[in-house]
Amino acid sequence: MGLLDEITNWNQQNPQKPVNPPSQNPQPLKTPGWLLWEILAAPFAPEPQPQIQNTINPDSAPTQIFAQNIQPQATTEQNQTTTWSVPPPIQPPQQPWQNPTKKNKGNSDFSRIFGSIWLAWVVLFSAFLAYVVFNPDQAQFFISLWIDPQEIKNLLGKLVDYSFWLLTWAVSIISLVFLFTAFATKKEYKKKKTIATIISIFSIIVLFWVISFWAWLVTIIWATDYVNTRWNIIVRDADMMKSEKFKNWMDEVTSFDNVIWPVTLQYDLSANARNVSKAIDITSYTIDFDGDWKDDKVWVNPEKDADIIFTFDKKKSYVPKWKYFWTEKITWKEKEYDMELPVITIVWLAIQSEKDDRLWWKRLTIDVSDLKKLWRMDFYHEDSTWNFSDIADKSYNWSDKYSPQKTFKNESLICMLIKNNQKDPDYCDKIFIVWAEWQSDFWWVILTEKDPLSPLIVNFSFQPKNNDTVISSYLWSFDDNTQEDKETVEHVFLDYWKHNVKLDLKLANWTTSSLFQDINIQKPLLLSKPTSDNPYENNNSLIRITDKSWKSVVEWTYKRDLSMYHLKVGIPLTLDFDASYVKVDERTYDLDKVEWDFNEDWKFEKSWEKVSYNFLENKKYTILIKYTFNSKLRKDVQVMDEKIVVEADKKDIDVQLSSTQDSDYAPTIVHFDWSASQVKEWTITKFTYDFWEWKTPVDWDAKQDYRYRFPWEYMVEFAVTKDDWSKQSIKKKIILKEKSKDVIINTSVSSWYIWKQIDFDSAGSIWQIDVYSWDFWDWSRSSEPTPSHSYSTAWTYQIKLTLTFADWVIKNWSKTIIVK
Repeated sequence: MGLLDEITNWNQQNPQKPVNPPSQNPQPLKTPGWLLWEILAAPFAPEPQPQIQNTINPDSAPTQIFAQNIQPQATTEQNQTTTWSVPPPIQPPQQPWQNPTKKNKGNSDFSRIFGSIWLAWVVLFSAFLAYVVFNPDQAQFFISLWIDPQEIKNLLGKLVDYSFWLLTWAVSIISLVFLFTAFATKKEYKKKKTIATIISIFSIIVLFWVISFWAWLVTIIWATDYVNTRWNIIVRDADMMKSEKFKNWMDEVTSFDNVIWPVTLQYDLSANARNVSKAIDITSYTIDFDGDWKDDKVWVNPEKDADIIFTFDKKKSYVPKWKYFWTEKITWKEKEYDMELPVITIVWLAIQSEKDDRLWWKRLTIDVSDLKKLWRMDFYHEDSTWNFSDIADKSYNWSDKYSPQKTFKNESLICMLIKNNQKDPDYCDKIFIVWAEWQSDFWWVILTEKDPLSPLIVNFSFQPKNNDTVISSYLWSFDDNTQEDKETVEHVFLDYWKHNVKLDLKLANWTTSSLFQDINIQKPLLLSKPTSDNPYENNNSLIRITDKSWKSVVEWTYKRDLSMYHLKVGIPLTLDFDASYVKVDERTYDLDKVEWDFNEDWKFEKSWEKVSYNFLENKKYTILIKYTFNSKLRKDVQVMDEKIVVEADKKDIDVQLSSTQDSDYAPTIVHFDWSASQVKEWTITKFTYDFWEWKTPVDWDAKQDYRYRFPWEYMVEFAVTKDDWSKQSIKKKIILKEKSKDVIINTSVSSWYIWKQIDFDSAGSIWQIDVYSWDFWDWSRSSEPTPSHSYSTAWTYQIKLTLTFADWVIKNWSKTIIVK
């Protein structure tokens, strides 16, 4: 109910309380603000159906006033239009209604202003996100906010979801409010109903458009690579960059599809590296240009390496693989980011070759046999103003090779144009550069080779890409203020660190060029020494070598300066090698693999940490060990080598023992033979045997047979004594397995008659039997191996046999026999 309705109803209910009549000299009365707001908001506020009164009380002034207001309203109803007329200035009653307070009015205004600002902010922020989605190059804005490049796609997707969810929610509320208003408004208020209907339909259309645009943005986000959108990556044609005729941006390459090459490209990643370094600490990076899963080069500082050059000379699609390596500050582990460079697609080849004609002059030949399947080709020469002539060179007759008649002395350009109906003929498809003699190719690569024994010693050389380049002088400059003027240099650095190297070249035509190279020299790893409480502390290394009696043979055998063990042992012998305890002094490196070469042919037969080897021949053995350590923090692998020399220890007594056994299962007889044992001086007086059965050692002959009754692992010890009472002993392990113990009962018949003899035996039972016990089930027993027995009563008897074997194991078996 509106405020005017309350005034009208109050006057109708209180006719005896007329309002104050207007004064004789009426003054303009200012309409209160709250009344104006009620009047302006009336079309959109629900109102009661106005009541038309047919009779008017002439005695009530207020009634006459509102009756006059009602009459035009009723007339307007017939014209389908609702109007309001402001009553004459009257003093509003104080009861029973009250004015809206200023506090409520202020809260209402604040809510409207805040809601409008919030909605506008959501719309603007959503528009900004949409702009970033459609312009991936602008996504580097997030890197400036210290956001991980790999997380840009996820972050952008979440921001779009949140902002468009809020926008969808706001538009949904607006559409629902106006939709219910349109349905709730009565037909008498057509203006209000029409406005609400139009706004609701429009808001529903906007709602569906927002939802569709939202889904489209999400699809674009997940289909776009925001890790690398060529952020500040500059790719230039190296030939055009050398030429003085291509200035500023003219040498930059922007299209990489369906091109006519070969070409040499220069990549400048310095600006990209500076931006990415704001979020991660780049330690190095690698690029594989030709996609052969081999890094073409590893660089140290991407911010300085502005001359990354590669020649694409094959007809295929090149997919360069680019990785940044960085160290995480929390775990100190090295991680990598896979970046992407533009894919280079070479579909046609045009090979340029030059041949000297006269002094400082040359002839040009271009092989275009690969392009003959295309449309017509024309070649245009450059004039003095570096504009191509309008007339094509008539010397080309559609052959496999184009050889212009003119010769070239200075730098010149030749334009190749492929004519067809689907391309603009105003641009060259390929520009060939004919270099002057003094403009020979000045791109080189610095090569480094570290000394394997001393990493601080590095050999430097360079490799020109054009072998015809004539260099008159060299000057190598190092960061320790030393210089060398040789073609190849061996330099000794003072410390392990990242060093800078500069090479100044002076060509035969008096032009100069400078090359820069960063080299990172890492300190080599050292094997750790055992701790003081380690039983192998005298070893000076952590490898463990033991014989079959678990006795260490490695103490005092390691020479650290030679990285070598020198063992003297008795042969034949089996040694166990355990390298699982080997470690280096740098705790961030772990032992990853151990490889063993037992015949010194650099072919490693085994690659386990624990191995065994039998030394059978009386000769000198050399074992090579290769340790591989991996860093837990960065991408680094260190390889270290050691050597073990095993030499036979020649003693006065050479003990030779052989043994054979009748069976691998106990009980069995083992045959021992010491007859091959020799001594350098004197003679052997006796052979002593300890068969390891808790018996006193005995002195017997060189050949001896011994019976073992029980399965076990026996460590038999033999000693040889000379006539000078010197003694030499050796141990040998004898392993006897246990047979399965089976009990079998055999009878002469399975059923028989009373008083008839039945024969019993246990033939087929396995193992050595000491005691037999037969139970015939008629109170009769026997301890014979093959008893005979007769029954006096017809019955079904359960025969039971109990056997006690030589190792005191007892087993039994039963069999049924029928007596009639």
